[in-house]
Amino acid sequence: MITYNNLDKKECENFFKDLGEQAFRGRQLFQCIHKNQITDLNECTNLSKNLREKLLEKGSVITNEIIHEEISNTDGTRKFLISLEDGHMIETVYMPYENRSTICISTQIGCKMGCE
Repeated sequence: MITYNNLDKKECENFFKDLGEQAFRGRQLFQCIHKNQITDLNECTNLSKNLREKLLEKGSVITNEIIHEEISNTDGTRKFLISLEDGHMIETVYMPYENRSTICISTQIGCKMGCE
């Protein structure tokens, strides 16, 4: 099964070409997911119902959910606990500074960095 939100714009175009569709359909799907933040392919109404059904047979859009958020009273740091579709969890930390901001995104289940 394909995870559509893991495809870049060119990969979306190629996927549609492989389906026998025109490449611009890939750009439409990419826009639905990344610009309009649609996670239910049935809501991609710029694609025909038949095409949406074909997409649902071949893949999906993976969603994650923020299940807990902590905000520091001292510096505005925000820590998020995110549940992945497979049930595992990762942490993400947003750290605002005077001239910039930093985001630490865990790419491993069970990150050992020990952020406080």
